[in-house]
Amino acid sequence: MLIEEDGDGGGPNYSVYLRKTDGSAAVRLGEGRAIALSPDSAWVVTRVAADDSAQTHVAATGPDSRAN
Repeated sequence: MLIEEDGDGGGPNYSVYLRKTDGSAAVRLGEGRAIALSPDSAWVVTRVAADDSAQTHVAATGPDSRAN
């Protein structure tokens, strides 16, 4: 599950997290707004939180590009 956090947990620029459904802790992927998660959970799309017209960014979700 791809989630974003604002306020105390997310900071001034929001934070994007990936959380498995097995009860394990969420993994922070970086700053920004969560836009999309690839079907295989290997990639996320984010954008800068403060700018609705900002470019999107694509990032791998883990060192082996797989979040399983």
